[in-house]
Amino acid sequence: MIYVKTTSGTLASYLISCKTLSGTVASVFDYM
Repeated sequence: MIYVKTTSGTLASYLISCKTLSGTVASVFDYM
């Protein structure tokens, strides 16, 4: 149970960082 919770938490943080990264890239292209 703890393992599943940790895995989902890691997955969630991974998705959030991915979304933030794509948002940053979009902002850079928008700036250019």
